[in-house]
Amino acid sequence: MIRAIFKRELVRQWRSRTLRILLPLSLVLAAAVAGVHWHQQKAFFATQSHWQGVNDELWRTQPDRHPHRVTHYGSLAFRFNSPLSFLDAGVNPYVGNVLFLESHRQNSSGLRQFTVSARELGLGYLSVATLVLVLWPLVLIALAHGAVSDERGNGNFNLLLSLGVKPVQFLIGQGLVFLFLSAIYLAFLAVMAGAFVLASPAADTDVWLRLALSLLAYLGYWVVWIAAILLVSYHCRSSSRSLLFALGLWLLWVVVIPRALTTVTELVYPAPSRAVFDIQVENAIARIGDSHDPDDPYFNDFRESVLARYGVERVEDLPVNWRGVVMQEGERIGTVVFDEHYRRLTDTYRRQDRLYDWLSVTSPYALMARLSFAITGNDAESYYDFERQAEAYRFDLITRLNDLQTRKLDYGTDGQTRLSSSHWEAFAPFEHRRRTLSVPPQRLALLAVAVLLWAVAAVAGFRRRAS
Repeated sequence: MIRAIFKRELVRQWRSRTLRILLPLSLVLAAAVAGVHWHQQKAFFATQSHWQGVNDELWRTQPDRHPHRVTHYGSLAFRFNSPLSFLDAGVNPYVGNVLFLESHRQNSSGLRQFTVSARELGLGYLSVATLVLVLWPLVLIALAHGAVSDERGNGNFNLLLSLGVKPVQFLIGQGLVFLFLSAIYLAFLAVMAGAFVLASPAADTDVWLRLALSLLAYLGYWVVWIAAILLVSYHCRSSSRSLLFALGLWLLWVVVIPRALTTVTELVYPAPSRAVFDIQVENAIARIGDSHDPDDPYFNDFRESVLARYGVERVEDLPVNWRGVVMQEGERIGTVVFDEHYRRLTDTYRRQDRLYDWLSVTSPYALMARLSFAITGNDAESYYDFERQAEAYRFDLITRLNDLQTRKLDYGTDGQTRLSSSHWEAFAPFEHRRRTLSVPPQRLALLAVAVLLWAVAAVAGFRRRAS
């Protein structure tokens, strides 16, 4: 019976002018997005690779310099986007890809992907995820809003029921047709995504696994939409009312609830802006001590402890360069303070994310958007991981340079001494290591709860109409 209903509805959809217009248009739009992204990705990676090479070469070819001057000369850490940015750009359009590494301070990353303008972000960044999560549900609404209400209006539905067809069989048969059409569209997207992965030098098993999970998640997301649209059509006696309610549901799930959830999480767990964060860090460091102030109380006590440790009375008698020791202690203080404040900031963001995740069970779009970010490797956690790697590299770099000043330079002639440029060649450049795929148990539990709630709601809606 389900097979017969499937064949009947598939023929009806195939003859439909709506399908003949919307499906080719959706495929053309996806191809256009792929073409634009291919051009952007090629130009972006080429430019970033070029400047990564320039940065590494400038570091290696520095002239003879004082080590502390080298710490201020600094270096650059580049973050290369995931090969699956074509599927879902995630936070990439909104955060930087380059981090300047220097002594005494931790900078925020800047220089966003140059192909993304403010006008584009104002309209929303167009990627495959936008097509999958936002536009294709509208296509499903256009195709399926009258699947039951039309049949009820022309009397066919009651006729089928009189022939022994159960309502659930009718809904399943109809739903399989729209799932089949969605699978055709998804296969087209999968081919293009596979081409992007094959063209990426970073393609590995982890990337292919992420791609497969992304496609499965998108298909599951469409199943939820198909079920919701069919239930709306099942409850409405006219096609126009069904269309109106389905569009209202899309507006609620895709626009209203996600915006409201963002506002709620920010109100419950407020986070400081970057400028306020920097001021808080600077004030916290200043309350401890200033390594550039010779009369600073903290560093006066620190000097006495170092003199006592080496059993001398003057810094000139130390077996190490006092200026290098001071610079390293100042760097240690700054790093400890920054790490503590950064941990608090990221903890606040994670609280916001956890609250958003649990509230997102009220909107399949909100939940799927978060899941898509994580699976493709373009979520906030991936960005935090990059900043942690860059900060660890920066601290190790500055520590080694301060150690050169401490061990290689004499205190009396510190300001006039330069180290050979051969020392800089021993420093390896920063290399960003992407996180491997891992889904936290909390997110799996959240997904299970959401699916259970939506299934219960669908069954309750069906039984209410059937009764």
